Amino acid sequence: MPDKRRRGSFPSSENGQGEEVVPAGLRGIVESLVAARDEGAPVVLGVPRSMEGVLGGVALTYLAHSDPSSTRVCDRKELQPGLLERVLLVSEASEDELVPLARRVWQSLGRRCGAGCTNRILYACASDDQGMPQVVSRYVRLSFSLGRTVTTSLAHADVLAIDTLARQVSSECEKTRQFARFSHLPNGGWFCSFSPRANTLPLCAQHFSRRMRGDRFCMLDPIHGVAVFHEAGERTARVARLDPGMVRQMGEGASDVDAEERRFQEMWATFYRSMELPGRDAASRGYDLRIQFMPKRLWDSLPELAKTPASPFAGWASKPQGAVGQQRIGDS
Repeated sequence: MPDKRRRGSFPSSENGQGEEVVPAGLRGIVESLVAARDEGAPVVLGVPRSMEGVLGGVALTYLAHSDPSSTRVCDRKELQPGLLERVLLVSEASEDELVPLARRVWQSLGRRCGAGCTNRILYACASDDQGMPQVVSRYVRLSFSLGRTVTTSLAHADVLAIDTLARQVSSECEKTRQFARFSHLPNGGWFCSFSPRANTLPLCAQHFSRRMRGDRFCMLDPIHGVAVFHEAGERTARVARLDPGMVRQMGEGASDVDAEERRFQEMWATFYRSMELPGRDAASRGYDLRIQFMPKRLWDSLPELAKTPASPFAGWASKPQGAVGQQRIGDS
């Protein structure tokens, strides 16, 4: 039986209200999706790796009434087409046109499925997992189908998949809140460079804004090219995406701290070693427990544990007690 729904309507639309004109920059993709649907051809749709990109891509498949069993949504930078799959890519010039479509999907999900559903999607979209876009796409379609019961359908494979991603990102958010370390700059502001395994800075920005409302600070994630900026006294922080050149420039200034900050970091490293319990080195049983709660991949951002030469804190953790105060950044 042919699909009699009007093109442009979402599952949550009632009485046909929800009709929306396809943005001009995305019209070609929708037409290609329609052609592939009519011909029964499999399609892989490459979208930006962001919540707006993924939800916007899902919206495009709804606008074209694509068959979900033959349509995949993927990160356009990691796209690997299967046999006979047609490849469609959302260009960088058309990214902004995805935002209103993504907003509409988000609002429709909130009304139909509740905050439990949208929160899972929010966290899952921050995951670095290669299959994240398709996991979110399948979950969105399932949510529109089941409504509010989707959050309790824990045995469903699509619910299990997105729950796994959301839990991983939530755990990484907790590590961001625990192990992000700020350094005082000569201009009076504070700077932090942190490299999580998920795009957690946008999710944790409000936490640091509340904790440091009276301070001017900047947080940089060089892995995901994201920065958080906060002005003293502001209730919220601004999140920005950076190009590789700006990320490199900001990262080079990570060790540009004032003399007092260096002394405090040296004193903290000394205090940490003096209070450290025995049996935490790699040859002891306590080492496994230590890296379980304090992942080794984060040690370079911690002045008390950094040993990698590339770290601005390198050498402090390995200095004998009493000699740390003489160690300076850049000294051999």
